[in-house]
This record gives sequence, C-alpha cells and structure tokens, in this order.
Amino acid sequence: MNNKFPYKNFPSYILRAPLLSFTEFEKLTRDFEINNDELKKLCNSSVVKEAIFLASVPLYKEMEKWLGGLDMPQKKVEKLKESLLKYISRMCSRCTPFGLFAGVAVGKFEDISEIEFNEPQFNGRTTRLDMNYLVWLSQKIAVIHDIKRELKYFPNNSIYRVGNKIRYIEYNYLNNKRLHQISEVDCTNYLDEIINRATEGVLLNDLVLILCKYGAEKNQATEFIEELIKNQLLFSELEPSISGPDMLKQILSVLEKMDKAEFTTEKLRQIRLSLNRLDRKFFNDIKSYQDLKKLIEDFIGNPIGDENLLQTDFLLKPVRNTLDTKVIKSIFKAFTILNKLTPVHENSTLSQFKHAFIRRYGDREVNLTHALDNEIGIGYVQNGFNADINPLLDNLSFFKKQNKGNVNWTNIQLYFVTLIQKVNNEQNIIKLTKNDFNDLEVDWNDFADTVSFCVEVIYEDGISKIKLGHGASLGAADMLGRFSHLGDELESYVKEVIKVESNLKKEYTIAEVVHLPESRVGNVLMRPDFREFEIPYLARSIKETEKQIKIEDLMVSVKDDSLVLRCRRTNRFIFPRLTTAHNYAANSLPIYHFLSDFKNQDTRYGVNLDLNPLHTIFDFIPRIEYEEIILHEASWLIKKEHIEETFDMENNDEAVFNYVKKLRTKFNLPKFVLLNEGNSKILVNLENINSIKILLNIVKSKESFQISEFLYKKDSIVRRNKEKFTNEIIIGLYKDQS
Repeated sequence: MNNKFPYKNFPSYILRAPLLSFTEFEKLTRDFEINNDELKKLCNSSVVKEAIFLASVPLYKEMEKWLGGLDMPQKKVEKLKESLLKYISRMCSRCTPFGLFAGVAVGKFEDISEIEFNEPQFNGRTTRLDMNYLVWLSQKIAVIHDIKRELKYFPNNSIYRVGNKIRYIEYNYLNNKRLHQISEVDCTNYLDEIINRATEGVLLNDLVLILCKYGAEKNQATEFIEELIKNQLLFSELEPSISGPDMLKQILSVLEKMDKAEFTTEKLRQIRLSLNRLDRKFFNDIKSYQDLKKLIEDFIGNPIGDENLLQTDFLLKPVRNTLDTKVIKSIFKAFTILNKLTPVHENSTLSQFKHAFIRRYGDREVNLTHALDNEIGIGYVQNGFNADINPLLDNLSFFKKQNKGNVNWTNIQLYFVTLIQKVNNEQNIIKLTKNDFNDLEVDWNDFADTVSFCVEVIYEDGISKIKLGHGASLGAADMLGRFSHLGDELESYVKEVIKVESNLKKEYTIAEVVHLPESRVGNVLMRPDFREFEIPYLARSIKETEKQIKIEDLMVSVKDDSLVLRCRRTNRFIFPRLTTAHNYAANSLPIYHFLSDFKNQDTRYGVNLDLNPLHTIFDFIPRIEYEEIILHEASWLIKKEHIEETFDMENNDEAVFNYVKKLRTKFNLPKFVLLNEGNSKILVNLENINSIKILLNIVKSKESFQISEFLYKKDSIVRRNKEKFTNEIIIGLYKDQS
C-alpha cells in the first residue's frame, strides 16, 4: 500500500465567479420587500439586461414591457418579478459558467491571496452560433446541389462488419432529439470498394464512377450514391465536429475551397463578422442581436426562433488574481483525510461488462464493436443496469442512498451519526482532528494520473478557510476543455495538463473520444483538438487519417483482471479520454458509454464527504470542519408539515414572513441560506418576503427539501472595491514520478 502523498499541483488554477456580487443581492433584499424602483434600475442596467436576453429571450421581452411601463395584471407582474429575482440570485451567487451569468479566468499561486475584479465592461467574451443551429445549418448546406457536387464524402465512422453484413449507426431527429438506430446492409464488392475509396475523402462523382465500372448507368449510379448519403452510410465533410475550431469556422474552411459556393460562403462570413463585432465589447445593444438574427433569416429565407440561437462564454479579466500557496497545502491535507474516509466504489457498469466478457470470451481478444453488439455480443449495460445511471454521481457520494426500511450503516457512517447525536442540535460546528482517523489507512494507488479539486475560498472571522466541492472525480483538464477558446492562458493550461497525462502513460496511445450524442450537447463538448490521436464516432475528426483510430480497429480483451484496448492498425494499447465534463452516461450509445467509462477502470472515482443521506434520521447536520477545511456545510431538512400552513396565507405577506421567522427560530436558520435543487443552489434571504416566496413556490409540491448555510458573510477573498463575490477555484494535481 502506498502511503506517501504522490501529487503535485500545476502552477496555475482556474477561478470561476458570477457576474454580480452577493453584495448586490444583500442590497436588493435588505428590506422586508424588494423596492420596485431598485429592481427596475438593476434590470435596466446593461449588465443585467443583456445577460437575461442571452439566457431567456421570452423573459427579456416580458421584462421590457414591465420596464417600459406597460399596464400588466398584478399577478403577472409578481410572477415576472419572481423570475427576475431567481436569475439575479444566480447572477449574484452561482459560479458555474452560463452565458454572461458567470465566467472563468486563470490565476497563479504566489505568496498572497489577492483577487480583485475590474468593472464588468473590461471582461471578455466569445459568442458562437448554438450547435443545435449549426448542425441544422450544415445539413441544409450539404444538400445544396452545387455544393453537394464539390463536397468530399467519408464512410460513417460507426461502421463495422458482421459476416457478409455491414452494420452502422444512423440517426434521425424527433422533436429536436437525436434518435439512433442500428442499420445493416449487405457487403458487396462495389460497396466495399466505395467504403475503402472514401476513407481519405472522395467526391460524389468519383464514387459514381466506381459503380459505372461495375456496369451501372450514370443516373442509376448517382441515385445509388445519393441514397447511401441519405441513409448515412456516407458522411460529408460538413458532418459536425466537436474537436478543433468552432464549427462555423470549420464550415467556412470547407466552402472556401469550392468554386460554386460563393453566395453561401459570403453570407456565412457576414454572420461570422457580426458575431465578432459582438465580442469586441462586453456589453451590446439588443439591436445588435436582432440585426444578426435578421441576417441569418435573410440567408436561409425563413424566420427562426429566438431561443437557442447563440452560445456565449464569459472570460473574467481580474486586475489581480493570485492565491496563497497555503491553499495547496490545505488541498493536500483535505485529499489525505478524504482518502481515508472514502470507500472504493468500482464502476459497476464496467465491472459487470468485464465479468460478462470473461464468461463469454475467456482470454480471447475480440472486436470491441462485436463485444458491444447486443445481438452477436454481450452489449454493454449488464443485468438490468440502464444508461440513465450516472457513474459520476453514483460514485461521488460517500454514503449511498438508503432504503427507508432497515439501514445498515458502515463504521464511518455510524461514527458521524454518533458525533451528530452527541451535539444534539446545540452545536453548529463539529471539528475533527487527526486523532479521529489515525486508525484508518491511506492508499494512493487507485487514483487517476491527474485529478481536479473544486473548492471555495472564504474568510471567516479573519481566517481563510476552504470549502470542498467535488474532489478527484474528474481529470485536471476535464472541466476546462470547452472554455479553452476563451483565451491563450486557458488553452495553455489545458495543453500543459494534456502533456503531463501523455508523459504519465507513455506505454499507451491516449486518444480523445469525439462523439456528438445530441446537437445542443455540442455546446458543452466543443473543444480544441488537444490530443495527437482521436477516436471519432458519429462525429467528424479534422485530423489526418493516420491520427484517427477507427472503432472497427479497436480490440478488447481481459488481462490480469483488467480490460485492455488495442488498436489493430497500430498495434498499440489505447487509453480513451474524454476531456469534457459531459454527463455521458445518460442515454448514451454503448460504444461511447464504454469508451468514456474506460478511464475509470481500477480507479477510485472521487473523494467527497457527502452527509446528506444522514438527513434520513437528522433534520439538522452541523458543519463538519477539519482544521481550516470545511468538509460539509451545515444543512437542514425541512419537511412539508413545517411549511404547509403558509400555503393558506397566499395573500398575507406579513403572516408568511412571521411564520418563517418562527421557523427560523425553531431550526436556528441563518439569514442567508442556499436551497438545494439537484446540482444547483438558489440563494435565499429569509428576511425578505420576495425571496421567501420564491423558496415556498419551488418547494410547495415536495414532501421535504434541503437547505444549507451560505458561507459568505462579512468578507470575501474576491472583491471589487467594497463589493464581495462568491468563488470557485479549480485546482489540478498530477502524480509526481520523480
């Protein structure tokens, strides 16, 4: 067992922070009721107006009516104000990048913590057409007669052979959702030649000539090739790619080489120029967006909807952005203690597949496509597991969700149950010491080569503390791939991580998995082509053919109780990687699911002290600290019975306020809390009726809900003059081989 701490940190970190300060939220909600004029003033500011426009055009339009003094029913006004306050709450507290709501920046570790923001207008941004629209646009362009004749065509990269049949995945759209199905055709000599010839890309007319060589008439041959394209056995070079430059640039690079695509090329250049104009400054008039929309409509000849047209990412440009190296020491300390507290949870889907593989194939090496084929192989999701199960979330939790019947606690769980019972609601913080866990062993062998930690750095009573979010659940670059286009610093950081990962696995060819499961998911998946090799699957790779690993060339076997992938063409072991934070397990195709899971083999997937399941027996769980590290913030479980009286007070704000005031006294709730809604948290001021009503409206249909303490109080490490901001710091670690 390896007890020595094996990781070092990268010299930079990633800062994530919201557009507005939580000081702004404090100010807006400081009284019993929000002042209408103050809310209107904030919503009328360029900073909020454009952010809301990009997030929700329908909400923006309703807001404009209200701001313009249009007479509206009072009930509609109240609903509108509630929606606006939700968005403003997010803009003031949540750090997850989303449009102009929150952004990212690269910082450096030095001997002092100092993060100071500039005024918002000095930040940067990048605006692209939404991938949903770009995919649709590329499909429309690909069928224009003159362009179709000049496009190169490639084989569908999901193709594999079963006997004298060719199987592949094709997709169709239903209600903007991609539906996949396995298709099968007979493998004939002429079809085999077409596929082989198309490997490097070939014009439609050259494919027609192949069939003519076999005796077909030209018209008949043309119809047949067009049928292959329609049925997706062949893809054009306009097939979406989510690796490399942004897709509009990729489309233009294809069209600019053509003789008969001048009109389309010029229109797309105008669209790109309009997008570039938006990014020359941080704030824009809404008319600039309306002009862009009209330009697109004139090009395609049809009106388009307001929603999901643009994707905007936000680059923070702080005046100063440094963290004290003491934060790194805290991370190392937290990683060590959580290593002891987090049990190993193997990836059950991958493990089930391995055991099924051994039963079926023993020590044989077989085509991965055959093994994952549900008809001739064993498939991927075994024994009733389905693709809706997310191994990330499944394995992140330290405690599994228990049945409401008998609960079998582990020793660690019983320890925390005992600690919480001892304080008996009389202590808000439980402080752990080294002595609490001296008997527990630490083992570093089952962690990935690079890992990331997401923490919040807070000040409390003049002391710097860190609050742990996720830990070691993702590679050091996985959360950053999609933001690399925002600037050279971000791209350099990710490239540095990629280089380290390659050096730590020299015996493997590390290959990036390139797959587009849904058009809109492309907004999350789009990233530069960081790695030397790619495994394209139902998405185009822009790399040279020799740098692409075909699905059909992947062989799988089990050696020394571990799954092994080998490329038949290069005779190299393959280590697939997905440099994104995509929740890939939800309804994914078996091959994509398997390749994305592969990196988690024999790896402990995340460390985290998740005490939320203890709410099955405790209404209140105190904050858990270990020295300067907050392992779990204080949290409360509020049952429906505690708030249902307020449902009869709909038109009596004072009665609701007083009832919640009594509830705060009963549960010892602070003024500011976070309402936990899945992966998102909503900041609530329990001394403001508008904020209270938002909470009650969200939870009124629930049997119970959970809230947690808001850790930012009098001070913050991130400031702009006297304004205080929340923060998330992403810190990458790598295994030291020296």
